[in-house]
Amino acid sequence: MSLQAACRGLRTETTWAAAARLLALASMVARRLGPTEVSAAAAAEWDDWLPAGAWPAVGLPPGLDLQDPGLLGRAYMAWHLPEITGAAAAAREGGAKLDGQALLHATQLFSEPYMAGFLARFAGGATVVDPACGAGELLLAALDAGANHLAGCDLDPQAVALASTALRLRERELVGVIVLDLRFDDGLAAFSGQTFDAVLANPPYLGRKHMSRELARRLGQDFPAAQGDLFAAFLLRALALARPGGTLGFVTMKAWLYQDSFAALRGRYLREATLLAFADLGAEAFDPALALHDGVSVALTCWRLAAPAADHEVQAVKAVAVPGPAAKAARLADPDRWLAFRQADLLEMPGAPFCYDLPAGLRALLARGGDLVGCVKQGLATTENQRFLRFAWEVPPSNRWVPCARGGMYRKWAGLDYELVDWEADGARIKALIPRKYPYLGGWRWVAKNADWYFQPGLTYGYMAYGALGARELDGAVFEVASIGVFPQARDLDRATVFAALNCRTASWMLRALSQKHMFQAGMAERLPLPRFDAAAHADVVELVAWCVAAKRRLLRADPREGACDPTVWDQPVEVALARAQHEAAWLHAAEGALEALVCDGYGLDAEARRHLVAETGVPAGWLPLAGPVDPPPGVPAAVLRHLTNLPGLYPPGEGKPMPAETPIEARALALGVHPLALVHEPPGAAEREAWIEDGRMVKVLQAIGDSVWVLGEDRPDREWLETRFFAYHTLRFKRRPIVWHLASKPSRRGRAPAFGCLVNAHALARLGLAELAALVPAADEETRAFADALRRCAWDPDLDDGVRVNIAPLQQAGLLARPVLPAADVAKAIAQRAAWRADGL
Repeated sequence: MSLQAACRGLRTETTWAAAARLLALASMVARRLGPTEVSAAAAAEWDDWLPAGAWPAVGLPPGLDLQDPGLLGRAYMAWHLPEITGAAAAAREGGAKLDGQALLHATQLFSEPYMAGFLARFAGGATVVDPACGAGELLLAALDAGANHLAGCDLDPQAVALASTALRLRERELVGVIVLDLRFDDGLAAFSGQTFDAVLANPPYLGRKHMSRELARRLGQDFPAAQGDLFAAFLLRALALARPGGTLGFVTMKAWLYQDSFAALRGRYLREATLLAFADLGAEAFDPALALHDGVSVALTCWRLAAPAADHEVQAVKAVAVPGPAAKAARLADPDRWLAFRQADLLEMPGAPFCYDLPAGLRALLARGGDLVGCVKQGLATTENQRFLRFAWEVPPSNRWVPCARGGMYRKWAGLDYELVDWEADGARIKALIPRKYPYLGGWRWVAKNADWYFQPGLTYGYMAYGALGARELDGAVFEVASIGVFPQARDLDRATVFAALNCRTASWMLRALSQKHMFQAGMAERLPLPRFDAAAHADVVELVAWCVAAKRRLLRADPREGACDPTVWDQPVEVALARAQHEAAWLHAAEGALEALVCDGYGLDAEARRHLVAETGVPAGWLPLAGPVDPPPGVPAAVLRHLTNLPGLYPPGEGKPMPAETPIEARALALGVHPLALVHEPPGAAEREAWIEDGRMVKVLQAIGDSVWVLGEDRPDREWLETRFFAYHTLRFKRRPIVWHLASKPSRRGRAPAFGCLVNAHALARLGLAELAALVPAADEETRAFADALRRCAWDPDLDDGVRVNIAPLQQAGLLARPVLPAADVAKAIAQRAAWRADGL
C-alpha cells in the first residue's frame, strides 16, 4: 500500500490529529520495539512529549518506510493532496488571489530527503534556521549533519507540530540533546535580530498576480527587490538571517537562475556570496506519487555568505535527464558525474544567467554581447487568428490575403509558406479591431509590432521552438508573433553567416542554456554571438547555405500544401519519386553536416566541446559514419566532399534533447547510427511509401476535380478509396481545413454504404449553391430524398473569405458531411463567430 493510500484510509477512520500521532508513534516504535501494532502501553511511553490522548490499536499499513524521518511530512502532503491540487488549479486556471488556507496549500511542497541531505552536506553548521520549515525535512537533515540548535517557523500550525514531533523523535534516536525553537510565525519577520550558522529553505512560490492585496503591498514595501515573487523575498530575508561567513542552502525553481526579471537578485547573490555547490535537477524531482509540479525544473544551491574569490570554482552536478527522486539522488551521489565552473564566468555575462554547462569559450562569446541586437523583431499578433489568418487553399486570390510567416513545426531553410493574413489596405481591419479590444493600449502598434519590417527580406524562426531553433527564408510576407523575424541588414551583418548560425546546433545549445524555457523569444535570440570565418570558410558557408535552401525547396515540391508543390512529382512511379527525394534529402543532410563543422570551427569549439554539443543536442546526421564511396550529384559544394573524407566519427549518446529529424531518411540514419548517404539506396519504410501513394492519389483528385462535382458511383476509378478514405486523409493532411468536401446521405441502417455521395471543391460549391447540388441528387428512395431536402433547408450562406472552418460548420451541423471535420464543440462556435464578424462592420 502506498503512503498516499494509507493516509486516505486513516483519514476515513479517525481524525487528522490521531492519524498524525499514529504515524509518528508507529515510526518510533518500529525502530525501537519492532511490533506490528501500536499498543496503549507503547503510547504511554511517549506521552511526556507527544500530545496526550488514547491511541487506537490499528495494524500498521504495509509498505511504509517507517525508518524514514521525513515520513510525517510526506504523510501530511498525501493527506492534504486534494486541497493542495485544488488550490494550485484555482491559481493556474482561474487566476485566483490566494490567502489563508488556500495560500498554504498552493505553496506547500516539502523537500525530498535527498535534497535535504545535499543542502545539509554543503551548508552545515551548529545553528540552523529554516524560515519556511514545513514538516521539518531540512532541519532533520541538519540534525543528522551535526546541528544542535534548530530554529524554524511556518504559517501552518499543523506542519510546525509535525516538524517538532519529527525532530524530537530523531533526537531520541541520536541520543543527544538539541535546542529546538519552532514557531507558528511569519518567516519574513521571525527571528529578527538573530543570525545563524546556516539558513536552509524550500521557500514558497507565489507570483504577484496570485497575491492578496495586503501581501503584494507588504512585499513591495519591505522587499522591493523581490520583483513581486514570494520566494525571492525569502531569499532576500535569508541574507539577513545568516551570519557573515555562514552558509545558505535552497531548494528552488530553476527559473530564478536564468530569467531577466531576477537578474538583480541573482547578481547580488553571485557578488556577495560564494556558490559552494549547485545541483541542476530539472523536472520530476519530487515524489511521483504526489504528482505535484512534475514539470517544474528544480535547482539546489548552497552558498557561503562571503564574496567569492576571483578563481573560485563551483562544484556542480547535472541530473536533468534522469527521472524521479531515486535516480536523481543516485546521480548526486556519483562523484564521476560532478563538474566544476568558475563563478566569475557567470558574472561576465549580461544578466549573469547560469550557463554553467557551456564551455568557457562559448560563455566568453556570450559575455562579449549579442551580434544580433537590433536584428530580431517580434511580429504581428492579430488578436483573433481564426478571423484574420487562413491557409492559402481556403480563400480566393485577392489583395485581401497576403503571405504570413507563422511558427509551425521545426523547419530549416525554406517552407511553411502556405499561410495568409488579412492585410488589405495595410491591415485596416486588424488595426481597427485592436483599439476596440484593447483601448488601454493607445493604438495598434503595441500588437501589430514592427509593421515597418513586414514584407522585408530576412529570416524567420518559430518562437515555440522547444529547444530546436530552425530558421527559414522570409520574403514578401508579414511575420506573425509566433514566427520571429531576423533581419541581418538592420546591422549590415552577413546574411549567410546569420542563416548558418541559426540553423546549426551551437545556437540552440546557447539559447537553451540562456533561457531554460525552450521557447526562444526575440530578446533571447538577440544575445547570440555569431561565428567568425576566414575568407575561405566564409565562401564555403555562402555556397552551402545557398545549396541547402535550393535542396529544401526541391524537397518541398512533394508537399501538397506548399505553394512549391509540383503535381508532376506523382506522374512517375512512386519508387522513382521516392528514390529521388531520398537522394536529395541525403545530400542535404550531408551539406548540413559540413556546415555544422564550419560553424563549430567559427565558434572555436574543440573536440571536447563538440562532444558536449552532441550530448546536449544530438549528433548531426551528416556527422555519422559513412562506409564506402559516394556518387555526388552535379553542383554539390566542394566543402561537402571534403567533409565526407574527414567525418568526426562516432559519439557516445548524450542525455540532452536531440534536434528533431526533418526527413524520413534523416530519422532512419539517426536511429541506425549511420550517415544518410549510406542509406540512399535502401528501400524506404512501408509507412513512408504508403504516405507517398496516398499523397499522390489526393493530389490527383485535387487537381482533377476543379469546378466539377464528382458523384461517387460504380464508374468512378478508385471508388472504394474515394468513398472511404480520401476525405479523412485529405482533412488530416490539410490541417482540418479540407478544400474538397465529401457530402453524403445518411443510410437508414448501420454499416450500409450511403445511397448518394459526392466530392466538390468548396470554391465551386460556393458558386453552385446547395440548391443546385440538391438537383443532382436522384430521388431514388427515401434516403436520397431526405438528403436533397436537407441540402435545400441548410442555412448555408458562404463567404469564401471566412475560410473552411466557418463555411463547413453549417454543413457539419446539418449532417451533410460524410464525416466530421471540426471538433463538435467548435461547430456552433464557428457559426456564432461568422455572425459576429458580419455584424461588427469591419
